Amino acid sequence: MPARVQPCFSELTDMACREKSRRIFHALCVNATQSRRHLPQQTRLAKSSVHQLKHAKEILADARGGPKQIIMPQRPRRWWRYGGTCMQMPTSFGSRLRWWRVHRGRSQLDLAGAAGTTQRHVSFLESGRTQPSREMVLRLAAALDVPLRQQNVLLLAAGCAPAWRESDLTAPELATINHALDHMLAQQEPFPALVVDRRWNILRANAGAGELTAFLTGPSPTPASTGTVNMAEWLMSPEGLRPFLVNWQEVAVYFLRGVQADAIADGTRETAELLQRLLAYPGVPALSHMPTLEELPSPVLVMHFRKGQTSLHLFTTIATLGTPQDVTVQELRIECFFPADADTGQVFREWAARPSGVPGSAQ
Repeated sequence: MPARVQPCFSELTDMACREKSRRIFHALCVNATQSRRHLPQQTRLAKSSVHQLKHAKEILADARGGPKQIIMPQRPRRWWRYGGTCMQMPTSFGSRLRWWRVHRGRSQLDLAGAAGTTQRHVSFLESGRTQPSREMVLRLAAALDVPLRQQNVLLLAAGCAPAWRESDLTAPELATINHALDHMLAQQEPFPALVVDRRWNILRANAGAGELTAFLTGPSPTPASTGTVNMAEWLMSPEGLRPFLVNWQEVAVYFLRGVQADAIADGTRETAELLQRLLAYPGVPALSHMPTLEELPSPVLVMHFRKGQTSLHLFTTIATLGTPQDVTVQELRIECFFPADADTGQVFREWAARPSGVPGSAQ
């Protein structure tokens, strides 16, 4: 069998040459690893160093009598997902800042311009080479439209105290807010109105909402162990409002897309988990489902409830409190139901005119 001819290194077979090639390869690997550890992420090895490393790899493979698998230094993987809703939040400030920036679709240059700083400073913050001031954290959070709850998390990750308090809805400092909520619920009578939090837990309801609930399902649903009823799960569950919604498929798709938008907006695990629970209910349509549109669709999606011979057509509006400076206040929503036709309005007025002691009225 003819001897194998090596183009350049056929004579390198003694121990000294093998030891020399190992030293070269080891030195270059250490240099590459240290360069990736201490230089910014955008920096790459020079082309000459890459060629030298490949050259040393060939020397070592030839000296050992055949090709060997060499594990090259690699960049750390980004373990969070940018799209979708099943997301985990990093722990360090730099990683959290980068998460929010990518989540919002902003470049470092765009964020720097919006926050009144430089791209270099944003890069140093994300890589952990410098620590932000309290003012800089708030400026970056405002530029990225980060919710107040998550702004507090960013401040804590940067070693600063939270800036926004989270008050109980019954706290004295929220007395004015409570009066406003009660006024809105009362003004909506005899039609339903609800106050819910960020994850659709019902916090307050007016008499019109109680009448609708009593008509459709009997007494108000039993609260969960937390003492609250989740409107989202009540709408999706086969034991809730679902059997009474004629166009449940269309309503469910629109509602699920709203919850998905919430999960993308606030970036919290709890909202993402709520979406997954809703999607896990049997028969729930996929988020990509597109309802069949009529030739002349109505301006809004009307919810069509029916029980027995009674049909109710309702559409909703959702209001929030402007310029919030409290986490609880920012996460409040007021959903008001309006009749989509005259017959539905007349039914609710008749319910409101009934004495409270009449059987079948809402409690």
